[in-house]
Amino acid sequence: MAAAIGSLAISVPVFFAGRAPARAAGAQAAGLLLNEILFGPMIRCGYAFPALLVIVFALGSADSVRHGSSRWLGLGACVATAAMMALWDPALDSSAAIFIAGLFVGFFLAGALIRSRTILVKTLRRRTDELEQQRDRTAALEIAADRARVGADLERLIRAQIAAIGASAALAKTAADDDPAGARAALLEVEVSSRATLAQMREVVGDLRDVPTDPSPGLDQLADLLRRATTSDARLVVHGGIRGLTRSLELSVYRIVEQLLKTLRDHPDAQVEVDIRVVADVLEIRVSGPAIEDDVDAVVPAADAGESASFDTARFNTDTAMSAVLARAELHGGLVQARKPLGRREIEVRLPLVTASAG
Repeated sequence: MAAAIGSLAISVPVFFAGRAPARAAGAQAAGLLLNEILFGPMIRCGYAFPALLVIVFALGSADSVRHGSSRWLGLGACVATAAMMALWDPALDSSAAIFIAGLFVGFFLAGALIRSRTILVKTLRRRTDELEQQRDRTAALEIAADRARVGADLERLIRAQIAAIGASAALAKTAADDDPAGARAALLEVEVSSRATLAQMREVVGDLRDVPTDPSPGLDQLADLLRRATTSDARLVVHGGIRGLTRSLELSVYRIVEQLLKTLRDHPDAQVEVDIRVVADVLEIRVSGPAIEDDVDAVVPAADAGESASFDTARFNTDTAMSAVLARAELHGGLVQARKPLGRREIEVRLPLVTASAG
């Protein structure tokens, strides 16, 4: 009975092999040696050998930084245990040494493979977290750039409108005595221009206030954007399964569509179409609908697009939106094309996927 209990105790170290594999290997080797001294030769391989293989696997999968040289000491203890079993166990002979050695190496390499894959997974997760943080920082910077761009457009508009108001006020002052009717007309123009400028300022400031500080919308939110941003009959068509786009590119697609909707007439009877597809490594975004005001056909490379020089009330919203679209396209080395087929505005934005991915 004592010999049976002592022999079974040889496999006890397997229970803490995961936490301290080197100590488990040493404890098993010491237990086998003590068993041989106390009880002599007897069959122990049925339960001692599987426990030995578990310890070898744990040594192979052990962290080399935490365990260091102790892992190799434990491996030496396992070799000593296998040698003692082959020498003293009546059920084993010299021919079993090759079989034992093969299993020994196989279990150790399997543990090392698991360890390397675990390290790889941890590294990939860490890098994924870093990319997510970088994406969020990039999105915040892009939004800040949009705010600054809209603010600059607002400043130029105010300067132009104030200059026009000053000219009208000067005209009214000059005509106050000689031409009362002309003075009244000039003052009326001052009032109209002032109200229009104030309304535009409120709209732009409202847009700036509503822009979130940490957004990450993508293609999956375009349908919600169409329902929220316009009362028109808006239809979204995405050709094929567009997968693998970077979050930065998806954010740019979302913002481009959002800005292009501002250039179209918002009316329940109007029909707006948003078409997205990939053609020859180029992401095409085509938005069409009734225009707010007349425009001329143009093909404008985003990198060469200049600042708008027009600040009149009818075109301000369109110019501001197109400026944001051109900036987004420029970020990815894209092209913006505007047309007016059959009285509708059609704007196509082409973003090269290779350049976007590299950026």
